[in-house]
Amino acid sequence: MKWYTYLNYRIYNYYDKRQDSPVISSLLTMTLLAFINVFSIHTIYSFITDFWTVQKLLPKYKIIITFSIIILILIHYFLFYHRRKHINIFKEFKENANKYRKWNFLIKLYIFGSIGVCLITLIIVDLRNHNFELYFLK
Repeated sequence: MKWYTYLNYRIYNYYDKRQDSPVISSLLTMTLLAFINVFSIHTIYSFITDFWTVQKLLPKYKIIITFSIIILILIHYFLFYHRRKHINIFKEFKENANKYRKWNFLIKLYIFGSIGVCLITLIIVDLRNHNFELYFLK
């Protein structure tokens, strides 16, 4: 949990230097990262269990996705920002910056890795849904 809190701290600091409302931006960024990780894990699980079956979207998929994102926003809000908890939490990281400096590379690796895994998963889903035809070769 400490590493996840530090991830939130680093994202908050990034937006704190660039925007007037870093809380909203870091909250949405953390939610997006969590959502693409859940999506990637779910999709990879469906690949492993039954690769050749093309799954159809549920009829109410927009409601399910919206509800999932709202739940993730609420979880992150109450974990970090409710009643300004983030100020005390992030103060410790700021005071002990040298102690946590080795985590900075892991934070970047996690962010780029999450986005990369999600993109690769989407490419495989797209190719699978089109029977592995490469349209640019036609």
